[in-house]
Amino acid sequence: MIEVFDNFLPKYYFRDLQEHFVTSKHSDCQWFYGDNISGDEFNPDLESFGFSISLFDIQTGPVYNASGFISRVLPLITQEKVEDLTGQEHLLVRTRAVMTVYCPESYQHERHVDMEEENTTCIFYLNTSDGNTSIYDRNGTTLLKEIEPIENRLVIFDGKYLHAGHSPSKNKNRVLINMNFVTPQTMNYLL
Repeated sequence: MIEVFDNFLPKYYFRDLQEHFVTSKHSDCQWFYGDNISGDEFNPDLESFGFSISLFDIQTGPVYNASGFISRVLPLITQEKVEDLTGQEHLLVRTRAVMTVYCPESYQHERHVDMEEENTTCIFYLNTSDGNTSIYDRNGTTLLKEIEPIENRLVIFDGKYLHAGHSPSKNKNRVLINMNFVTPQTMNYLL
């Protein structure tokens, strides 16, 4: 399953999110550097870095001092869409904002899954940029779909599909919010 929804949020709500994470109007938005934005393991590639903000984690609850809309409402709206698509109840496990920045040549980050357990992964794009998201099968051998980052686009897919983002080579940055949902049975396993 790979589903794409354009113009996902009403413009007013979308602009609020975009202003918080993408524009320079909000100096309180603090991004944290990561040597390898796609995983915890060391990656020797110079281009593998990026920035992120942990917004929510099931173990700790809200992590980032964000507005209620960012930390609660966007995941709830997305959760409803996930449940409609799958026909199953789902619970939020993790939410984080991710930024990759300009790289003179297109760089594909590592193919990865966000978590080892069965889950549904959602990517919500906050700006239009180059730097597609490549989604592969569960073995990572077959490319299933290339998703162009377009602002206010939501992509929902099987969280066991390997995926990889690309750093932009024509724009300053590529900014998104990543969310992971699991069924209550998987949640019981996690806790």
